[in-house]
Amino acid sequence: MNSVHVYLRRPHQQTADDMRLEHIARTVDKDLVEVRVYTLGEDFFNADIPEGRTLPYGMIDGKPKSNDNFFNEIVGDKIED
Repeated sequence: MNSVHVYLRRPHQQTADDMRLEHIARTVDKDLVEVRVYTLGEDFFNADIPEGRTLPYGMIDGKPKSNDNFFNEIVGDKIED
């Protein structure tokens, strides 16, 4: 894992999902991995969103990931008690 990019909605439209992805991305060791958080309207525009993607979403090494896969690749599998 060399880069983690997170694409979020506008600040006034953000939900718990946006905050969750941002928090997960910020837990990564920044000395080993490039972490970037982009906000709609400030860092990118609607035309820049890939076909079929909805916000928020994360990318690892340039590959878009679903929220569950993003979580699993960064944090690991959930362990149930």
